[in-house]
Amino acid sequence: MLVNWLAEKPNKKISKLQKAIDMLNDTLNYIAKYEKYFLDQAAIDREKASKFGECFKSSYLESMKWCEEIAKEFADKMPPLLEELVLMESLKKREIEALRERDGALTTAQKTRRFCFFF
Repeated sequence: MLVNWLAEKPNKKISKLQKAIDMLNDTLNYIAKYEKYFLDQAAIDREKASKFGECFKSSYLESMKWCEEIAKEFADKMPPLLEELVLMESLKKREIEALRERDGALTTAQKTRRFCFFF
């Protein structure tokens, strides 16, 4: 599989890397959205716990704690995905640079050949 990937055309590699980057960005946005939702819900529960009497306070505090735990789980998933995103971006950058160098070398060689053939 890796050998096939390395043998592919550079444009195809860049396209696949970009798709992976887009998927990672979508996943990070999804995680951030739900982390924010649960943190907001925890804040609402904290506010309700302070407004209501003792009989409802414990249930709101329990709900707040539950929401904070879920938000933390979402937050804990982000660093590995961010590392993966940085890796994918650097791979894409290297592929683009390699493609530019190769295209530049081909262009120079083609110009030289034409010049040599006519000379």
